[in-house]
Formats: sequence, structure tokens, C-alpha cells
Amino acid sequence: MAKGDEFLSIYVRRRGSRVSDHACRYVDASDPLWGAETTAGTEDEAGAVRDSALAGLRLLIVAGSDLYQRFVEETAPNWGIAHSHAERPQDALEMLRAAATKGRDYDLCLIDETLAGNGISLVREIGQDAPLARLRVLILSDRPDAARRRWRIPHVVGVLTKPLSRLDLHRCIAEALEQRPEAAERARVLIVDDDAGTRFVIRSILANDGYGIEEAEGAAQALALCERRMPDVVLMDAHMPETDGFTACTRIRGLNAGEHIPLLVITALDDEHTIDRAFGAGATDYIPKPLNFAVLRKRVARLLAASRAEERVRRLAFHDPLTGLPNRTLFRERLITLLAPGPIDTSCHAVLFLDLDRFKLVNDTLGHETGDLLLKAVAERITGCVRTCDLVARLGGDEFTIILERIATLEVAAAVARKVVEVVSHPFVFLGQEVYVGASVGIALYPNDGRDIGTLLKHADMAMYRAKKVGNRFVFYNRAIGEGLSRRLALEGDLRRAQSRDELRVYYQPQIDARTAEVVGMEALVRWAHPRLGLLKPARFIPLAEETGLIVPIAEWVLRTACAQNRAWQDRGLGPFTVAVNVSARQLVQNDLEGQVEGILGETGLSPQYLELEFTEGAVMRQPEDMQKRLLGIKEAGCRISIDHFGTGYSSLSYLKHFPFDRLKIDQSFVRHLTSNPDDAAITRTIIAMGHVLRLRVVAEGVESEAQLRYLQRLGCDEVQGFYISQPLPAERVTAMLTENRCWIPKPLSADDRRVLLIVDDDTDVVQALLRQLGSDAYTLLTAQSAGAAFELLATHDVRVVISDQRMPGIDGVGFLSRLRELYPDTVRMLLTAHADLELITEAVNKGWVYKFITKPWEAAELRRQLREAFAHFEKTTREKATRPLPARPTERHDVPEWRAVPLCGA
Repeated sequence: MAKGDEFLSIYVRRRGSRVSDHACRYVDASDPLWGAETTAGTEDEAGAVRDSALAGLRLLIVAGSDLYQRFVEETAPNWGIAHSHAERPQDALEMLRAAATKGRDYDLCLIDETLAGNGISLVREIGQDAPLARLRVLILSDRPDAARRRWRIPHVVGVLTKPLSRLDLHRCIAEALEQRPEAAERARVLIVDDDAGTRFVIRSILANDGYGIEEAEGAAQALALCERRMPDVVLMDAHMPETDGFTACTRIRGLNAGEHIPLLVITALDDEHTIDRAFGAGATDYIPKPLNFAVLRKRVARLLAASRAEERVRRLAFHDPLTGLPNRTLFRERLITLLAPGPIDTSCHAVLFLDLDRFKLVNDTLGHETGDLLLKAVAERITGCVRTCDLVARLGGDEFTIILERIATLEVAAAVARKVVEVVSHPFVFLGQEVYVGASVGIALYPNDGRDIGTLLKHADMAMYRAKKVGNRFVFYNRAIGEGLSRRLALEGDLRRAQSRDELRVYYQPQIDARTAEVVGMEALVRWAHPRLGLLKPARFIPLAEETGLIVPIAEWVLRTACAQNRAWQDRGLGPFTVAVNVSARQLVQNDLEGQVEGILGETGLSPQYLELEFTEGAVMRQPEDMQKRLLGIKEAGCRISIDHFGTGYSSLSYLKHFPFDRLKIDQSFVRHLTSNPDDAAITRTIIAMGHVLRLRVVAEGVESEAQLRYLQRLGCDEVQGFYISQPLPAERVTAMLTENRCWIPKPLSADDRRVLLIVDDDTDVVQALLRQLGSDAYTLLTAQSAGAAFELLATHDVRVVISDQRMPGIDGVGFLSRLRELYPDTVRMLLTAHADLELITEAVNKGWVYKFITKPWEAAELRRQLREAFAHFEKTTREKATRPLPARPTERHDVPEWRAVPLCGA
């Protein structure tokens, strides 16, 4: 016991459960609300509080938030209790009455006697409120003896002592449930007769049978009582002043929940016409006067029994047995009634389709019993977010629907959806473990989004699917969603038939050695010659193929076609070079890739060394240990392996070093702004250096300009591919280009003695003046009027010195030179300015952004002198770098045994 004297050791025994004397409960007396306790003993003893008999019990806790939070965390999840909370008595009364109106009464109410707002008055109000007559109340008190004397009233069934313990609460709840009266004792009978004597006699007879009796002197009073709360059976006198019993029966049938109530008509006439009139008015049965009280008692008991049986059948037919919510059938009936043709009605209704996120994870990890408890708790929370007139239903699994009737604007539906998402996102606690789920909600509005049930549900489901896909919590349906899903469904159908109709094509994009300009590989890329949409690129249909599993047969066909084509090129004396084929994540999981590759290589006769398989980071890193073994098997077969789209996934050096990759492909997103974005340039430079350290050849994807190519050559990139070299082409066009023996790219710039000077200024007069003064000094002069044009020239020329004006549109001279320093650190940077902004210039010089600055107007002799110093500084820097050892160019890797010896678990 951690708190010594603060703990009390109490032996506990539960009725119906034998607990060993060695199983002790320890209560923390310092906690004013809840006693901290533990249970020692066998598994049966420890599990005594987890009683399935309490599952589904509806409990309202009227107490401070601290006690409720302790109850939620430590008790209710273990027992399967559906619990709600109110801190104020008036809130509690509203919740109890709302639940009674919906026919979903609470079974028990736990009330803190010292509650702010007077818990005593709340208990009394519950006792005086007829609709709450069945409710059983538990009192939580500081002085239990006084409380037991004070609360000797029928609906208070137990008194609990602070600090509250789980086992005491469990015992009290179990005893309270056992004290619930039988059906006959709980039944409420309404006697409607203008004769007080008749009412007194019937009341006396039926009260002895344990029924709760209510009386009405006439039809108007009876209707008022039924509107407030419908009784279990109505005894109606046929002949009364003002409104007769037949008319009253008809009106009761028209009330909410009055359709199935047993109506027993009492009449002095026993003729056929009266009997027909009684049944025509909706009577369930009749009994003639003078009354035979034995017959009356039997008739009432029989009607109640039949009504209870019918109610049970109706509940099984129209309600979900797990959550108690309306099921799909009742949901559709309610929606049919709501949308039924009638008088002109401009009301707007909303249908919300809700699906839980991460529910499958809870089911798989914590078990189906916990999943069921979670669904109950979710149902309770959703119900608390809507009005009394709205309907919440469970369609099955983790899908719920909500009908919002007669909303003024769509903002009302948005507010409800937002509230539902919020309450579902709060943690659920089961067996002491917090569980988090989310909700995706789709909303369809009547009549804008549909005028029939099928259309509304379909559109709400589409919107929910969209919400789940884009990550929004709720989405309103719009026509674009429906059209998009329809197009997707049609495209999926076409894709399933594309291969059998010979609509797929394989295109090839050359991979060129950045130093020798030779073809070293071809990447095989699939295209779809759609009969209506034309030639589709992979981005249009590959994600759909991945989702539907069609990627597996498509990828196998692409692999076989590419291998056969590469062998055909070699037979014609073109090559040899590798053909690269992309491998999807589905192939890694569902297919025997190693056996498939060996079989295709055998069929086509292609040597394994000329096949390269490309894997994305995400596919490899899903199950790295398993993927390492599979990739080693492919490597042992003699094939080459590359990692595609590098830099966009989540791989790290600690994992990457354990895989037998031969090539590393830089994603085109880093190449796109390579020559102007220092961050992309730094990432690309780092990837190339890292790849070379790991002895990998580095390939840059998406090269679209000479500037990008030249910059990659300077960084030492090994291979390039992209639209600047060639777009993906059909095999016959690639064959023609290979036959021409064309020059695919210009070779890297060679070092020479020319001194290249770049002048950047948007003022043409200044540029012309500099050209006139420097034209005779043996410089190669380049000019640019913007930073963007300057970056293009820097990438395609070996620029050694740059003179930039300070005032330029878009980006000033200091900003341009600071960026240039990150991209070309060896290039000497000079600033030309006519402004005496000494603070800015000083900062630029101190940070190394600017080598020197020149003020306007300048002296020609001084300018020439500073340029000579700048070129001398460049030559000195490059000579120093030339003496440093360069990293070796990566060679082909054939070191499979070494990779087999490195365990991945050591990463």
C-alpha cells in the first residue's frame, strides 16, 4: 500500500460471485469523490467488476465533472454502460425528458446529493414528473445514514457513500436492476370516463394488480395526457359528453407513438353497429357494460402482454440490437414519410452519412467486444448532437446516418456535422486504454441533391467517400463529386477490359550518361490508348489500377514486353543497355516477383544484367525486413535494382545502406527549379554526394532544359533523363533514333582559359556602357536583364565573375547574389550600386554574399583593376580545390554476399 494509513483494506463479497478472503480492495480515503482501488486475487476475482449483465445499461450521472471523468475512465468501459453527464439539475431534467419522449428512457440516474443547484430538489422533481416515474435513482452522499432516512421514497433505490468505489457502485447498480418491477407492475393504465364512480371502481380493481393508474374525465383531458406521455393501455368509455370515446380513439391513434397503444372501449351497447364503429375508430378490443371485473383484469393483462410482445418484435425488426438505434429499415421508412408527396412544402431536409475512421484498427487490436462497446459509445455521442425530432440510425458496421428535418439553412447541417466530428474525436477509454477514432461525414440536402431516398443516400455516401479521401471531416455533396465518381467507375470498367482489347502500349524514355552522352538505359512507361479519351498517361489510370489490384497483370505484361523489346534491340546490334521497369507495391505484397522475373527472362532470352527493376521508397519501407530479403533474391538473380522518386518518401541512411540498390533516382520535383532555388540545389547536391558515398549511380529525372542539364553535370550527376533529351516514345521511334546514332545531349563544358563575365542589369544604357569599356579586355561578356535570365546563363556557361546592379525588378542585387552564392559558391560576385545604403552593403560583404561593390558612376580604370582582382581570386580558389582528392565515380555493384551479411535489424 503506497499511502500507508490513508488506505483502508476492506474485504468485499459480491452476491453470486465467490471472492477469496485474500482478494482485498484498497480505497483511497483522501479522494473526496472517488476512492482509488485495486483488486488482488485470481483472474475471476479481478474480473468480477466486468459484468456483461450491465452491458447496454443507460445511466445518467448528475455530478461534478471530476466524478464523471473518473467514472468514464475507470468503470463504464469495463461494464459496457452507456453513460451521459449533466452538471446542473435543470440540464438533467431536460435530458431525462428528451430521452423519455424518444422512447429511450434512462435505466438509472446517479445524483450527487451536494450538487450545486440542489440535488435534493432534482430528486423530488423526478418523483413528481409522471413521464419519469419508471426511473430509478441512486444517491451519492457524504452522510449515508442520514441520507438513507431522508430518501425513503419509492424511486430512490440506493445510497452510495463517498469516496465512491467501483465495487460498491457495481453492487448498488446490480441491486437496483433486480428491484425493477415486472411488466404488469410497471404498466400505466389510463382510465377515461366521465363517471367518477366508474373510474373509482376500475382504479381500485387494477391498482391491486400493481398497475400505475391515471384518470381523465373526458376526451380532451385524455388527449392532453397522451400527448405528454403515452400510457401502456387506455380504457375508453364510448359515450361521454362533448367528445365521444370513438372520436377520442381516432385522435389518440393520430398522436405520436399512439399507433400501437392498446385501446379498450367500454360500451353499454353490444350491437354489431357499435362494435364495428369501435374497431373502425382504432379500438384494439371492447368490453360491454355492466363490467365483469374478472374479465376486465384478464383483458387488460392480455392486451398488455400482446402489446409487449408486439413491441419486442417491432423493436427487433426496426432497431439495431447492438446500439438500440433505428436500423436501415426504420431509417428508410422515416425518410419515405418525410419525403412523401403532399401540400407544397419548401422545407429543406438533410441526410448525413457517417463512417468511422480507424475503427478496423480498434477491432483488430482490442477485439470485437471492445469494438461493440465503441459503437455503443459513438451512438450515444451522436444522439446527443441532434434535436429530439431528428433521427440517428445505424446502417451496419461502422456506418451511421442522420436525418435532420426542416433545417433553415445548410449552415445548420454543417454545424451538426462539425459537432458530431468533434465529439467522436474525443478519446474513448476501454480497460484503462485511450482509443482515438475519427469520423468522415457526407451531407446531401433535400430537394437540391435528390428528391428520393436512393438518390439522397447515394449522394451522401459519395460526399462521405470524398471527405475520407481528401481528409476533410465533412463534405457537402455537389455535382462535381458525382460526376467524378461516375467517370472513375466508367474508367475502371474500361481498364478491366483494356488488356484483352490490346489497348495498352509501352513507351520508352532514354537514360543518358551525363559525362559521355551515351545511352545507358531505357525506362519502360505504360500508356493506355483509350478508344474515347485518347492516349492516357500513367497518372490517369495507374492509381486506379493500384487500388483495384489491376496493376499486377498490367505490370507483368509491361515487364514481359520491355524485356522482349530490349532483346530485339540487342539482336539488331543496338546497345547493349538496360531496360528499367517500375515495380508497384501490390506486386511486392501479392505476387511471387522473383519467380515471375526469372520466368520472363527465360521466355524472352534477355540476360538479367540488362534488366533493372525500379522500386519507390514507400513500397520498400512498408516492410523493410521482408523487402531486404526479396531484393537480395532479385540481386542474386543478376538484375539491377534502383530506388525511384528518392527524396519524396521517408527512407533514411540507416535503412538505405542495407538494401542492394545500384541506382538512386532523384525525383523531378527537385530538378524542376534546380537552377534558381538554392534549397532544391542543396537537396540535389546532397543526394548526389550521398549516393556516391554509398557507391550508387545517381540518375536525375525530369530534366527539361539545358540549364538543368549543365548544372547536374557540374554537380557530378551520373545519368539524366527527361523531356530535354527525349519524351517517352514508342519502340519503333526509339529504334529509328538509335539507328541514327544521334547525339542525345551536349557533353559537359570543358575547362578553358576564357574569362567569362556576366553583367546583370535591367538598364540597357548601363549595360551598353559596360560593354564598350570592357569589350577590349579579352572577356567573354554575357548580359541578362533579370535574375531568372541570369540563372539560365549561369547554368549553361562557365561564368567566373558576375556584376549585378542593386536595383532590379523582382529581386534586388543583394538578394540575387546571396542566392547565387548558394548555387555557385566559387563564382565571384560584385555589386554595382548608385545608392549609399552602407548598412545593407556592409552586411552583404560581411556575410560573404558580395566580394566587392562598385559605386555609380564608376571610373573605367578602377573597374578594370577590380575585375582583374576578381578573376585572379577565382583562379586561386579553383586551383586550391583542384588539389583536393575527388570522390571516385561509382561503378557497377556486384557485391551481393556483402549485402547478405548485413543484418537489417541492426539499423
